[in-house]
Amino acid sequence: MFYVYLLIDPRDRSIRYVGATKNPAKRLQTHLSPSTISNRQHLYVYRWIKSLISGGYSPMMQVVEELTSHEEMMKSEMNWIEKLKKDNKLCNLTIGGDGSNGRAAWNKGRTMGPSFRSRARLSKLGK
Repeated sequence: MFYVYLLIDPRDRSIRYVGATKNPAKRLQTHLSPSTISNRQHLYVYRWIKSLISGGYSPMMQVVEELTSHEEMMKSEMNWIEKLKKDNKLCNLTIGGDGSNGRAAWNKGRTMGPSFRSRARLSKLGK
C-alpha cells in the first residue's frame, strides 16, 4: 500500500505539509529525527518542525488517502497539494509527485520565475 498524508500544526490545527510514503509511521519518525532536522534545516518544512519541537510540540500526521500503486500515490500527492495550497500555508516547495524514488525533480532544467527564486533564496537563508 501507498499513502498520502498531511502534517498538521497542533497549535492551531492548520495543515502545513502534504507528503507521500509507503510507511507513515516510519516517515513520521524520519521527519522528527534530530539528524534529519539538522541536515535539512534549509528546507522550510524542517524549520517548521524544529520550531514546533523547540516549543514542546510535535506535528500531527493524518493519512488522507490509501493507494495501490506508486504512480497513483504521486498523482494523489500533487492533487492534495494543489487543492490545499490555496487555503493553507503549506511548507511544500514543489507541486509534489517528485518523491525519493530516483526520478528527477519536477523543476529540473526549468527556469523559475522571480517569485519562486525569492522564496527559495529566503528558505535557504532561514527566513
